Amino acid sequence: MKHAALLLIILVLSGCALRQARQEYEGSTAQYKECLGANSETPQRCEGLRLAMEADERKFNTLTGSLNSSTANINIQKR
Repeated sequence: MKHAALLLIILVLSGCALRQARQEYEGSTAQYKECLGANSETPQRCEGLRLAMEADERKFNTLTGSLNSSTANINIQKR
């Protein structure tokens, strides 16, 4: 019984981490797109946001276990 409870706790916590990573990635992607829209002539102003978005993307992909090239390409193209 203890093992079942521990497994349930682990599953709930990993689900929460995945949801948080997804929200962070979606948020940083939206910020980057907004910055690009406002700075279409000078996209280098958005470099920090691009780097943050890519870091969030790597974190999300690591948690989902989808670091294969086909999924990574899909994620990049969705930006």
